[in-house]
Amino acid sequence: MINTLFTFRRGIIFLTLFWLGLFVLVPHVLVLLTSVLSPDPQHLAVWPLTLDSWARVWV
Repeated sequence: MINTLFTFRRGIIFLTLFWLGLFVLVPHVLVLLTSVLSPDPQHLAVWPLTLDSWARVWV
């Protein structure tokens, strides 16, 4: 009985951490990644990373 409780508790903790990672950490990483990409008039951003884009995020 106690072993099942610990397994259930660990499963709930893992599920909560997965949920937070999926809906909190991943969007933040995507926003940061988009912030350091080069702007483009036709698209949101293009892949070349530049130091100017990186400096614009932190200044």
